[in-house]
Amino acid sequence: MVDAKHDQPSQAPADSSKAVQETIELHDFLEAWFVGRLPQTQAAFARFDQALAANFVIVGPDGTLADREQVVQAVYADWGRWHDDEAARIVIKNPVTRHQHGDHTTVTYEEWQTTKDGTVARLSTVDLHTNPNAPLGLQWTHLHETWIKP
Repeated sequence: MVDAKHDQPSQAPADSSKAVQETIELHDFLEAWFVGRLPQTQAAFARFDQALAANFVIVGPDGTLADREQVVQAVYADWGRWHDDEAARIVIKNPVTRHQHGDHTTVTYEEWQTTKDGTVARLSTVDLHTNPNAPLGLQWTHLHETWIKP
């Protein structure tokens, strides 16, 4: 069976935890946001905004550190950046729950971004914290990304 959205075999991840589901769904949101399939409204953006904890930080693959406010502003501003790019897609590969204790969960995954300019990939580790007000009941607290060869 082929997933038309990603033009590759469709298969459920071996790890089907809520944390893995949150990881996949947030990246599905990002693809839809960047392509412009969602309206550029606060209501549509709430899925992303509510997913990040107040103390969220990201270490990008180039080593830069950004806090929640910087990330939220940057992602909101990037709405539709891929609107004319039929190749644009984000695919999550090999998501695995690595650690779960109390209300904290750690997941690793590969994020593959393809655009008309080519494909880039990163290996990411995310720490999630239980929050009943967040999508799927989990908020992102820390994300660390490292470039990998596609």
